[in-house]
Amino acid sequence: MKLLNLIIEENRENGKETSRKAVDDHKVSSDGASSNYSGINESFMAVTAELAGMSSSGELVDLSSAYINFLLGKERAGIEQTVLSNTFAAGNFAPGMYRKFLSLVTERDVYIQVFLSFAPEIQQEFYRRKMSADVVSEVKRMETIAMGKSGGRKLLRHGDSL
Repeated sequence: MKLLNLIIEENRENGKETSRKAVDDHKVSSDGASSNYSGINESFMAVTAELAGMSSSGELVDLSSAYINFLLGKERAGIEQTVLSNTFAAGNFAPGMYRKFLSLVTERDVYIQVFLSFAPEIQQEFYRRKMSADVVSEVKRMETIAMGKSGGRKLLRHGDSL
């Protein structure tokens, strides 16, 4: 826990901390918020990877590899959510955002596949159970809508029907 506190403190000193309230109140741009959280996550993952490299235990290395890839996949999903939130709010993709969206989906899927290849069976089963939730199905539906709409074509807005 001390190490995590050091990472957070270092990010504060470097001006990378954004309060959750500022994000919720839309006082910070989505790029600023994503950048802030990505910086903290990258620092945390670098420490986790370093600790795994110090171990001579194959099991610990596998668990660490699973964890790091899960975090990387989760981070890509978070950035994707920001891109899609902005896209659906605007009704279309901003320039360059469709390509970014597709890259994020691909990266997320690859990281999750690597996570699953290293994770013990019990973690794989837990992951699959959580990913079968209705809310995940809704996210997949919105991704499908977004993948079918690019090049400035209008997206469905909240309340529109398919």
